[in-house]
Amino acid sequence: MDRKRVLLLGSGQCGNKLTSLLLQKDGRYTGIFCNASMSDMEKLPKVDINRNVFYIPNATGTGKNPELASRYIKEEVQKLIDMILKYPLQETIIFLLSADGGFGNGSLKPTTMAIKHAIKQGIMPQKSINVVGILPNLNEGKVAFKNTIKFWNDLIYLKNKGLIDSVQFIDNNKRKTLEEINECAIEELDYILGFQADTVDESDSKRINTEKGYKFLMKLDKKYKGIDLAIDNAIKQSVFVEPANYDCKYLGISVKKEDFYAEDFKNKFDTLEAPYCGYNDEENLILLSGLSIPKEPIEMVEMALKDAEAKEKERMTEDKEDLFIHVDDENKNAKKEVNTKSQKEIKSTVSSKELNNLFDESFWDDWF
Repeated sequence: MDRKRVLLLGSGQCGNKLTSLLLQKDGRYTGIFCNASMSDMEKLPKVDINRNVFYIPNATGTGKNPELASRYIKEEVQKLIDMILKYPLQETIIFLLSADGGFGNGSLKPTTMAIKHAIKQGIMPQKSINVVGILPNLNEGKVAFKNTIKFWNDLIYLKNKGLIDSVQFIDNNKRKTLEEINECAIEELDYILGFQADTVDESDSKRINTEKGYKFLMKLDKKYKGIDLAIDNAIKQSVFVEPANYDCKYLGISVKKEDFYAEDFKNKFDTLEAPYCGYNDEENLILLSGLSIPKEPIEMVEMALKDAEAKEKERMTEDKEDLFIHVDDENKNAKKEVNTKSQKEIKSTVSSKELNNLFDESFWDDWF
């Protein structure tokens, strides 16, 4: 695909970070940074406040509240569409966002619907919208899990309405640090968007890249001469969520002649269309698109949410029990004795004789 015709739409802190890294990776990409917090993006490389920033005025972020982000987009939608109109040559939009965040998450649905409406009304030229969502680590908390489920539901809504094309999920559980995740994700995304071979041109690459459904890349290691081993290792090493199955519409094969024979991969996957098969001088790549969107990751998030809610409920119960102050047995017995003694008349005044008798010498002898 022609990188010059790709518009990266980085929304929210994570989306801004990935957009910045991709622009640094290859200067042919074009990017827009969207956020409600200027501090999230102003210091990122390739951010130019006067050229490529869409900022919600008088806002200081969303506090991980996607509903607030959605409201912001709806209030400022004319400005956002006007900005995207300034990029008529960029016909493929890559929407980059974090599934568990506030602004990126909440901006997906209203932004996509606004762009498609502008296209339908003839205001904007045709554009393909493709989504790259970053899924949370399963050690996150309730807010992250709930936001991710909202993102999923918005994504499926847009998919069912035919408003988005390809989908990809970055799995934050696949590396130890965010730096490692970002480094690997940027490398894979660049390979995907720039996928070509000697017999696979830019239009072929665009067709593969923008097919509706899930998309997945395998980067083969030449040390695995056996095709099956090379494929298995590539799947394990990817930082993207694996598809539920590998039955796809399009299959792109682009490998180095000295490492693999491209034709050997054709029968490894069930495709609806004839595979695109060729060679290049740099990497060994297999790109599948038109896959079923994997549901397992959101089911795991749902389970993590239920576990977090159960733990919270358990801790609240423990806290309630621990807050009670238990009176010792002596005090309890003393109260019982008072209540069981024969009732005597309580005097409001006591004579000096009665006080003397109360504290006679025998009283002190009993204590000392």
